[in-house]
Amino acid sequence: MAIRVISLEGGEPTFGQYLLRWITKFYEWPFLFGYIAFSNANVLAYTFVTGLFGIAVVIIISVTAKNQRLGDMAAGTVVVNSKSALTVADTVFMQIDKTNYKVMFPEVMRLSDRDINTIKAVLTQASKSNNYEMCNRVALKIREVLNISSDMHVDQFLEKLLEDYNYLATKE
Repeated sequence: MAIRVISLEGGEPTFGQYLLRWITKFYEWPFLFGYIAFSNANVLAYTFVTGLFGIAVVIIISVTAKNQRLGDMAAGTVVVNSKSALTVADTVFMQIDKTNYKVMFPEVMRLSDRDINTIKAVLTQASKSNNYEMCNRVALKIREVLNISSDMHVDQFLEKLLEDYNYLATKE
């Protein structure tokens, strides 16, 4: 199901945390005790009470800040989605044709990986929102820091920086 339990501190839960989560299931899901009573009235009453507890559990989960059940709150854990929504397209790396590629801005290698990731994020956001104001500011700052003069349009300039970085960083 691509979910996992983690401690609120971000690490793997301790045995005690797992045990506390498990013990609280008996309160949250009383049907685990089984339908011991064999009379129809007892089974009907037990089903009704179990349903009420189930509704209470859903309400508690929906109103807590981290959507935790009681066992998670008591144990200091949380259930998280472990499936990553990132794809290769979300990284700064791109395929560059190395045979005829000409580097236009070799100064790009003075930028840190963090700077390159910021450029990629700004370009992605600008293309999604069709607002290139942030690109203008980033391009102006990069031109100033790297002492580059270019009359390229800002999005083309930033794309070329990413391409040059990819080419130079992967060059053998």
